[in-house]
Amino acid sequence: MDSPRRQLEMDFLRTQLRTAHDRLTEASVRLAEANADVSRLAVTDWLTKLANHRAFHDRLREEIHRARRRGAALSILLVDVDRFSQVNDALGHEEGDVVLQTIASLISETMRERDLAARYGGEEFAVILPEADAAAARSVAERVRLVIAQAPLRPAGVTVSIGISTLTMTMQSGCDMIADADSALAHAKQSGRNRAIHADSEATDIELFVGNSLPYTMIMQEILAIQHRLLNSAAEIVKERLINAYDKTIESWCKILDIKDKETQEHSARVTELTTRLARSVGMNEEEVLYARWGALLHDIGKIGIPDSILLKPESLTEQEWVVMRRHPAIAKEILAPISFLRPALDIPYGHHEKWDGTGYPQGLKRDEIPVAARLFAVIDVYDALWSDRPYRKGWPDQRIKEYLRDQAGKHFDPRAVDAFLSMIMVDKEEQGEGLRLAA
Repeated sequence: MDSPRRQLEMDFLRTQLRTAHDRLTEASVRLAEANADVSRLAVTDWLTKLANHRAFHDRLREEIHRARRRGAALSILLVDVDRFSQVNDALGHEEGDVVLQTIASLISETMRERDLAARYGGEEFAVILPEADAAAARSVAERVRLVIAQAPLRPAGVTVSIGISTLTMTMQSGCDMIADADSALAHAKQSGRNRAIHADSEATDIELFVGNSLPYTMIMQEILAIQHRLLNSAAEIVKERLINAYDKTIESWCKILDIKDKETQEHSARVTELTTRLARSVGMNEEEVLYARWGALLHDIGKIGIPDSILLKPESLTEQEWVVMRRHPAIAKEILAPISFLRPALDIPYGHHEKWDGTGYPQGLKRDEIPVAARLFAVIDVYDALWSDRPYRKGWPDQRIKEYLRDQAGKHFDPRAVDAFLSMIMVDKEEQGEGLRLAA
């Protein structure tokens, strides 16, 4: 008598199980797609879509191991855009980015399928050429040089210098190959630019310059090598001291702003730490991380130009007051753009109020039009604002913040940035046994 009823119950349970299975499968697919996006972001340069600095070094280690095991040839190229600072000065940072994107595309088009082209940093690119000996590498480098020299770039006459290195038995690691290629690149620059030089060619070039006296040639080579090492060492020391001085200056500006706006005191320090870590976790090179750090420290520098009556108002702002408040990214650009070393750090101060769906300000950018650093920072900025206690409310609990960030993925935030940030926080939780709140 109970058999029909029991059958109905079993059918209902089977339906529920199928529905749950389908939902789980769908969620697994979405998670796999999100993980794939995060993985690609971690090894891809945001501007050129080439492999990034970290991916280049990882692949170079693999190729050296493979070449040693098989007894195969291996070469690399370092490609540097000649006088790129003049391009930026003449056309501006955005047009300079277009030049880099075009050159990246031209390099990719000349590569074989098994080669790897990467953005090594700034205006410098690197190429790994598996199974390419010195002669083959010279041929590839010359092809790259000619393609770029003949391209209708703006401004006209943009060229590159290329240093080439081929793996030898005496090289201990990829660092030795890079050092060789870098030395050849410096020689190409000193020889007049717009040329490709192999590391093994430098001795021949010097001999032609000083004559055929072997002892004199060897002495000159040693002098030049010592001078090159000393100059590089001095340049690195000066660079490091300048960066430290810039860093301290920027931190001082940040503290001045925090003093003015007591509600956000220590906010800049917290979001800067998180931004630096997140930038590294998604694969930015150290130069990009540095500019992301400076951008995070200075993200609200434009508020210096907002009247205290609006900035410190305890009540809700009127629509007219919001119009004034929303000017602070543009004010930040006015303040920072004339300072040449801070122009690459402008992405965050000028772009962190843009939204993934295009409803943000000041430019109304959407999706990938928004600089990567600004997309990453937007998640961190909102996270810290919700996390912090304010006079008019207590900070949100961890789970509520996580749900809000997930809900706003695809609207306010780049979904990949949300995934990357929450993944980083969860790693903290697993390693330290702490929650979202304590992880910050």
